[in-house]
Amino acid sequence: MAGRKRFEPTEHQRELVKALLAFGVPLANVCRFVLNPQTGRPVSYNVLARVFRNEIATAVDHANYTIAKNLYRIASKDSDAPQVVQAAIFWLRTRGGWKVADAATVPPPAQPDTPAMVDNEENARAIVEDVLNRYGRKRLTG
Repeated sequence: MAGRKRFEPTEHQRELVKALLAFGVPLANVCRFVLNPQTGRPVSYNVLARVFRNEIATAVDHANYTIAKNLYRIASKDSDAPQVVQAAIFWLRTRGGWKVADAATVPPPAQPDTPAMVDNEENARAIVEDVLNRYGRKRLTG
């Protein structure tokens, strides 16, 4: 008695899995979108992980590559809208792991003008000694 034939994915299913993973859909939820034609039911998590191993490993990196390539194309032309550039930068920062390269180019947050709590070392020592006496040395230092 022969069992069921091993699941063989179609090219459409491979592209669907890559797209869903690139969009951030959890792997367990991707299973629901891939139907086994023999049973008409979604494939199991284990089947998905085995059959779509390459797509799982490369989907997000491929999406990041595509967005970065498009951002480079946009940056080298004057014709595209700034919203497209902002969308590409948003994607790469949130999904592609990009960070602001030079912190010196980002202005620091405005600091309110607050006076210093302690104006010299002698006053600082007195404040620390008062706190230690009030709450106990062992409780704060031990």
